[in-house]
Amino acid sequence: MSDTLKKAKNTDCQREALRKEVSPSNFDGNAIETAACSAAIDFAEQEWYSRDNEHEAELEKTVLNVNLDMIGTIMGKFIACVSAEEKLSHYLSYMGAELGFPVASRIGVYSSDSTPFADKGVPALSFARITANNAAPIHGRHDRHRLLSMEQMGKDIDFIAEFTRRMAMAAVCPVSREMPEKVKKELDEYLFRKRKD
Repeated sequence: MSDTLKKAKNTDCQREALRKEVSPSNFDGNAIETAACSAAIDFAEQEWYSRDNEHEAELEKTVLNVNLDMIGTIMGKFIACVSAEEKLSHYLSYMGAELGFPVASRIGVYSSDSTPFADKGVPALSFARITANNAAPIHGRHDRHRLLSMEQMGKDIDFIAEFTRRMAMAAVCPVSREMPEKVKKELDEYLFRKRKD
């Protein structure tokens, strides 16, 4: 068996063990725990990918990670959380104004699949439509498709697609690969490497 095949088989075994360890069948069926379990699998797989030495070369070539998290709800504000240079956050706000699509953009760490990439130095951002918990509860038994709007989903996707198109068509990706100290500090706190001040 080749080394590559052995690595692939080992990786599959690790992923399967992870899935069994955090599978919904290990819980009492509570919807919140099941949703948390799914999120744990997704996050763990993203973290595994970003830490796997076999993928280091791919990460070096990655210029920007764009993450979509909970878009298309009927109510709420559209946000962008940027784990990259501050100029990208300003760009998103300006682009939103230009297109008539309000975006609340900020610099920081968003609890989602973009975090492990940012931790590896890949500029990352997460788009989401945030609502109050009582308007569109998530990860629980009241999390229903009725809270989504196809019209709003289309608008959210149109904005994200236009942003992605602009980045992909740029002669050179305008986002610097430098991670601001504020983001590094938040990553250390979020990943429990350091205590919050």
